[in-house]
Amino acid sequence: MRLALSFLLAAASLSGCGTGAQEQRAKTEDGKDAILEADGTWSDVGKYTKDKNATLAYTGKRGTFAMYLVPDTWKKLDEVDNEDAEVEFDHKDGDVYAMIIAERIMVPLNTLKKIAFDNIRALDESAKIAFEEKRTVNGKNVLCLTIEATVEGIPFTYHNYYYSGDEGSFQVMTFTGRNLFKEYKPEMEAFLNGFEIVKKKD
Repeated sequence: MRLALSFLLAAASLSGCGTGAQEQRAKTEDGKDAILEADGTWSDVGKYTKDKNATLAYTGKRGTFAMYLVPDTWKKLDEVDNEDAEVEFDHKDGDVYAMIIAERIMVPLNTLKKIAFDNIRALDESAKIAFEEKRTVNGKNVLCLTIEATVEGIPFTYHNYYYSGDEGSFQVMTFTGRNLFKEYKPEMEAFLNGFEIVKKKD
């Protein structure tokens, strides 16, 4: 039976959110990308691309993003359980789930992170961010978060990407039972890395 718990990361109202300054990027002496943080320090950025076997599985309703997925691994649902999600997917094994929330408003990544985490904390005050990393995915800067939360006594792990730009703001989310996360993490990452922003038309 599919667990209809995707509401955990439903997007909150974004009205009134301000926009942030553009991140400053540079290359280190050994050629790695880096981002200038608000405190004046530089952080490395990992680079990720879609799987070489991935094919186009879904194009966003507004044409601002596309999902490239390995065939026969994820199934797009005909209807979404979460009214805020544009699209949802089930893993072939039935134990892993994914969804994408796409908003037209550009929101600073730190604000987007707070909105997503606050939504989970509203259901589990002990929820925690187990991992956080800035990445470059298919040429775009995203924030990767792994969040652990327990809902109705069931421990879950969420492994998500967050992106915001001229195309809008996007929450690309995967989740499974915490005891299964290590097993399914590679396929969850492959799903996330299939997210690609489509150049906004003038």
